[in-house]
Amino acid sequence: IRAKSDDFLIEWTNFIKPLDNLNIVIGGTMNNVTGQVLQPDLDSNGITFNIYRAVNPKPFAALPSYNLMYWGLYAQADYTPMSFWKIIVGAQVNKVPEVSIDIVPRLGSIFTLSDALKAKILFGQAFRTASIFERNVWTPPVTAGNTLLRPEKVSTFETQLIYSQSSFEVALTYFRSFQNDLIFRSSPADSLVVVEFPVGSKQRVSIPQYINRGNQTSQGVEFEGQAAVSRELIVSASATYQTSTDDQGQIDVMGMPKLMAKIGLQYTPISWLKLGIFNSYFGTGGDTKAYDKNGNPVTLIANPDAAAYNYLTANITANIASLLQLTSLKTLAVNVYGTNLFDASIWNPEVARRRINTIPGRPGRAVYATLIVGW
Repeated sequence: IRAKSDDFLIEWTNFIKPLDNLNIVIGGTMNNVTGQVLQPDLDSNGITFNIYRAVNPKPFAALPSYNLMYWGLYAQADYTPMSFWKIIVGAQVNKVPEVSIDIVPRLGSIFTLSDALKAKILFGQAFRTASIFERNVWTPPVTAGNTLLRPEKVSTFETQLIYSQSSFEVALTYFRSFQNDLIFRSSPADSLVVVEFPVGSKQRVSIPQYINRGNQTSQGVEFEGQAAVSRELIVSASATYQTSTDDQGQIDVMGMPKLMAKIGLQYTPISWLKLGIFNSYFGTGGDTKAYDKNGNPVTLIANPDAAAYNYLTANITANIASLLQLTSLKTLAVNVYGTNLFDASIWNPEVARRRINTIPGRPGRAVYATLIVGW
């Protein structure tokens, strides 16, 4: 496979403050993307070509040459009519090639109920444009792109309470999101493209293509907290529980863990030594297997099923120059960073095609050491 791409992005942003209690941001972006993916072991018609005997003069275009321009405009204002109340209003205009102009809004209010208590109510929309692969890929009989894909869109409402004191802060958030025009690779029950491949062979093949299909609603709660136990020790923790339902009534079928939690500490026992330890817990999601019309599972159990796991990391930095009072060196430090210290076996659900149950998630235990020297 030979792939190339070039992206060119221009963004212009203006910050305006016409009044002491009014802030305005206005800007825009232009993004030009070009590229191509060629497959030398096939000729331009899709017929096998022996690349060990000769150079292929016209390789098959798995991703035909593209040159696309995306642009967007955005504006947001926050206004504080009273000392305890801030209002946020904004919008973004997006234009994707071959798709109609789309507008997404943003609204919110922030209330300062007391010196220690604040509340937020926010609503916003966001979008994900189909990738170049989803738009333009052409690899019969595996899959085909779709240039008419609409961007995925998500609308999120959230409300949050924050309580803070000099040594600690806690926050509780409720969120609810609605996603529509989700981009999936089609199944036989959806729609397939029937083409002649290889070209000139009179052989017809059915190709799954990327389509917009269905919607999903997710909601959950999140708790966050941080406390300075002493000048040397800071402890932080968070936990999130979420669940989702799609337009077919299926619950938690996207593989997202329903429960995630994190706890950790940052400890500086002496001026030249810093220590950070964090453990993240990832629970399991719903059933991600595919079933036939009779309710029989068709997903192959090729690997261990996805299971809950703990992911422990540690980061230690020792400033040797400060310890030894080396004035001749600007910097002399040692850093040791470890990941997955429990050496958990991590498998993620395979939710793109659901042909197999899981794919490898993260690597096993790893420890990295760095020496930093500066004059």
